Amino acid sequence: MKIYLVFAVSVLFFLTSCNDAKFNRYPGTKLDSIPIDFRGIYKDPDSKQKQENNIIVETNYWMESSKPVKYYLSDSMVFSEYKGLYFMSSTDGPNEYWHVINVRKSGKDLVLYPILFDEKKPYEKNLITKYFTPQVDADSNMVFTMDEEKLWEYSNKELLKEDPMKLKRKTVK
Repeated sequence: MKIYLVFAVSVLFFLTSCNDAKFNRYPGTKLDSIPIDFRGIYKDPDSKQKQENNIIVETNYWMESSKPVKYYLSDSMVFSEYKGLYFMSSTDGPNEYWHVINVRKSGKDLVLYPILFDEKKPYEKNLITKYFTPQVDADSNMVFTMDEEKLWEYSNKELLKEDPMKLKRKTVK
């Protein structure tokens, strides 16, 4: 199991198994800060703790209220934009492949759509393969070549059929 940041739920980025698609680079134009519409305090829907855990999204970082660690935008964690779509991407170690999440607003809330490729499923059962063909690297990793136009089309046609991670905005009293 690989641990990596995947925007917003743990934003942001959460623990996942082998279902994450790996790309050779992040999509679109890297932004210097997280747009103001995405900033705020959100309830962590996966929190099973007695005390509520919140995801705090600020100008250039995110954090969980239960942990004192801020995850800053950097060369390995990028918030980017392409044709009005926003993405949070992070690398996963020495190969520096990128894991990508499409980040959208739903009213005041955030919805996160991770870009997935399940190597355990038959190739044709992975919707992403309608748009991208993975290549096998020297370490037998399945890696997709980033193509923003294909990602834009995939994000608008296929991802919306998936169940997103929903982060409910908290109202500050």
